[in-house]
Order: sequence, then C-alpha cells, then structure tokens
Amino acid sequence: MKYKIVIAFVVLLTFFCKTGIAQKRLSNYECRTSWQYFDIEHSVTGMVISHEKPRSNCGYLISASITIVKIYFGDTIRVLELCNTEKTFLKGDIIKIEPAKKPEFDIDLPNQFYCSIKKTTFGIITGVK
Repeated sequence: MKYKIVIAFVVLLTFFCKTGIAQKRLSNYECRTSWQYFDIEHSVTGMVISHEKPRSNCGYLISASITIVKIYFGDTIRVLELCNTEKTFLKGDIIKIEPAKKPEFDIDLPNQFYCSIKKTTFGIITGVK
C-alpha cells in the first residue's frame, strides 16, 4: 500500500514539473515577442539592475547577454549585447551603453527575461569608473 502511494506521488510530481516547464517556455516566448525594439542614438549612462551572461559562446549560434538598466533620464530598458561572454556587471554598477544595430538574424538569449521591461535595444556596454 505504501509503495502505491509513493508511486502515485512520484507520477503526480513528475506531471506537475513537466507542465510547469512547458508553461515557462511558452511564457518566455510570449515575453520575447512583446519586446519593443528601439535604437539609441548616442551613448547613455545608467545603473545595472540585473545582468545575465549568454548561455553559450558565439559560434554557430550568435548569443547575447541581457542587462536590465535604469537610465538616468528615467526609463528602465533591456540591453542585448552580442557575443558578450567576458564582461560581467553587478547590480548597482554604473555603465555606459554605446549604440549597436539590431541584427537581422535570431540570437540565443539567457532565460531571464524580466517581462515587465518592454523597451529593448542592442548596445555595447562598458563599465564607468
């Protein structure tokens, strides 16, 4: 009897875990399709809220880091930096963002999307001393 209860529990747990993963992937897709892309015209300075390095190095797939930045004129934006596998930024770091153009191809991104942030741009990020 105990074994039947344990097996039923494991089966239910497995079902709920798989269902949660499928829903997360769908919500990540929906999140990404809601982004509003724009180009920055000149360099801007802001403070890092969050930074996620790419999942893989650039190669057959082009990857990008995701940095959530509070810009000094008030907006909070998402900055995607292509092939940024070396730089790491911490929460509170002051950074400078140089303009970069959105590529015409798809890119591999980390899983952390911050769906409430819609404004998204491509840029080259450097730390400010």
